[in-house]
Amino acid sequence: MTKGPIGIALFCDDVRYEIDGRISAIGINPMDEIVFPREGENFMIPVLGIVMRIIIPLDFKFDKFTVNVFREEGDAKFEIFSGTQNYSEFASLKNTGTSELKFWKSTIAQRLSAVQCTPEGKIKVEMTFDDGEVQPMGALIYKFRQEPQGNAIGISGS
Repeated sequence: MTKGPIGIALFCDDVRYEIDGRISAIGINPMDEIVFPREGENFMIPVLGIVMRIIIPLDFKFDKFTVNVFREEGDAKFEIFSGTQNYSEFASLKNTGTSELKFWKSTIAQRLSAVQCTPEGKIKVEMTFDDGEVQPMGALIYKFRQEPQGNAIGISGS
């Protein structure tokens, strides 16, 4: 029995690509909510890293999949990032490796900066196969402090 694809998103303070191809996630947020300092009347997320891990069984059939990152504020959605992978590109990748390889794995790291938004909302990551059912990968609730308290990003609950 084939299980379907799995996707997960980690939210952090920053992401970096290392010289050897590794991805470093700095300051992974341990909670589902983050509080940013507010500067004047602006509501801006200064920097936010998102590391997305996608695992697809080799025998899962699809034509394409899309990963979407967006802000959700009430009923409104605002796209931040979108990327599509076609099966032909996927097939060329999955043929590399050993015969014991059962899954195709991909990691996407995205660094967001200066994201204008409202005082409260969510950043969501979703994966869609063949324009069909949407599979949530993760979400982060954000809020802004009423008054700035230094330059550090504070995690709620601390």
